[in-house]
Amino acid sequence: MQERFVSASEVRVHPNGRFAYSANRGHDTITVFRIDGETGSLSVVEREFVRGATPRNFNLDPTGQWLLAAGQHSHTLASFEVDPESGALTYSRNVVHAPSAICVLFGHE
Repeated sequence: MQERFVSASEVRVHPNGRFAYSANRGHDTITVFRIDGETGSLSVVEREFVRGATPRNFNLDPTGQWLLAAGQHSHTLASFEVDPESGALTYSRNVVHAPSAICVLFGHE
């Protein structure tokens, strides 16, 4: 039996500094972490499926209200609302076709 390759592709910190997000290739998820303000240690909040294949890149909008995840092999861009208290993601039920989706940028970058 061949093992499935799993690796991280992107790590981002929420604008408020309280949460970190990591994209995971292989099982196609974003892991949400709470950052302890005193120690800097991480605790897992949740793992959310990106509704696509091979999340190459994702980004948080400048307000921290939305996360967009690009699926490189599914050619998709999915949107998630970010809970300001927990950092958890809620799938907005919006996925758009995005050929060769490899990078998510907002106007401020």
